[in-house]
Amino acid sequence: MRKYFNKNRIVISHMLFVASMTTIMGQVYINPFKSQFRIHLGIIVLTILLLLFEEISIIKTNILTGIFIFTFRFLIDYFTESYAIIDLLGKHIPSLIFYVSFGMLLSNFNIRNFKNYPIRLIFLVAMSDILSNMVEAIIRREFLTKNIEFIITSLVIVGLTRASLSFIVYSGIRFYNILVIRDEQMMKLKEFIMLKANLKSELFFVNKSMDDIETAMNRSYSIYNELKNFEYENINENYIGNLKIRMLNLSKDIHELKKDTQRVVYGLEKIMPESIDKEKIYISEIVSILNDSTKKLIDSMNKSIILEFEFEENLCIYDYYPMISVLNNLIVNSIDAIKFYGKICLYIDSDKENIFFKISDTGNGIKEDDINVIFEPGFSTKFDKLTGKMSTGIGLTHVKELIEKHYKGNIKVESDVKKGTTITVSLPI
Repeated sequence: MRKYFNKNRIVISHMLFVASMTTIMGQVYINPFKSQFRIHLGIIVLTILLLLFEEISIIKTNILTGIFIFTFRFLIDYFTESYAIIDLLGKHIPSLIFYVSFGMLLSNFNIRNFKNYPIRLIFLVAMSDILSNMVEAIIRREFLTKNIEFIITSLVIVGLTRASLSFIVYSGIRFYNILVIRDEQMMKLKEFIMLKANLKSELFFVNKSMDDIETAMNRSYSIYNELKNFEYENINENYIGNLKIRMLNLSKDIHELKKDTQRVVYGLEKIMPESIDKEKIYISEIVSILNDSTKKLIDSMNKSIILEFEFEENLCIYDYYPMISVLNNLIVNSIDAIKFYGKICLYIDSDKENIFFKISDTGNGIKEDDINVIFEPGFSTKFDKLTGKMSTGIGLTHVKELIEKHYKGNIKVESDVKKGTTITVSLPI
């Protein structure tokens, strides 16, 4: 019920908006026959809005618009001119009849079905305009005092002109909306690719953990078998029996842990839709994704950092999710290394055998003694003074694992304390 009322409220508000805008623009007019007959811009606005707001009734909206215009013009003349009420009714009722006729014709012609057919749409709108104007001209008796050919020619020219302008403006609005929607979809696609890159890199390490679990299970079961076949003397039998049971239970627990991890991996892979995966991506697209996500992160951290992302050749990349995750991790580390102001550069180059990614920053740099251990699990120089907590330091560990084990590449770090750091990643093409 609430949805029904909300929908009705939107429809009514749109109808009122159309009527109001048409009434306002209806005040921009000319008197071609030097009489009460007007040619105004309101029809252009009315036609455009009727095409844009598909949920509103054409006939009802035109009737409401006619009432608005009749009331508005009647009140203006009533308070500013010395007309009798009967004369005012005779002066403005033909305008109301024009809008009712115009709405009936547009509705009967089903103009909304011809949005993608310019010639048909312009013709039907023009015909509705011309015929409605003729009805108004007949009511105002324009044909009795003016040249018929002149009136008809004028109405045809006006009808075709207003219909053409309506279509041109409407098409411009549609094109603009398409561009906006495309930009929004591109942003969502970039966000999805970044999210999936992070998820896939995490899955890489979950699968690695499964291999480690498998190794641990085999080792524990091997120890159990050794205990089972162990010939012992002068050793407490109860102790050995309990130890065998504990080792067997440990093997079972590790096996259950492996199965649970497999279920997690299967679940994550299942919820990541493959339908919008791109088979390939170009370096330019990767740079665009990283540039957008980095700018958002910098803004959220209230830092002022200049970004320079450049590439020599727009190579086509197929296995790109882990690569995006690697570069994103390294760029995030560069952002963390810069206190308030600085610069981060990403330069991509290649030769016949390798592709090179060079990420440099003007951050705090890394001590020479720390360079050899920054990729070790748990190492971190990031300390939160407010909470007293150290960073887990797993980002660079993951980066090194992905580069060396997934891509069979290598990573090199060069740093100068208080001047900055440069990390070069080399991956086989």
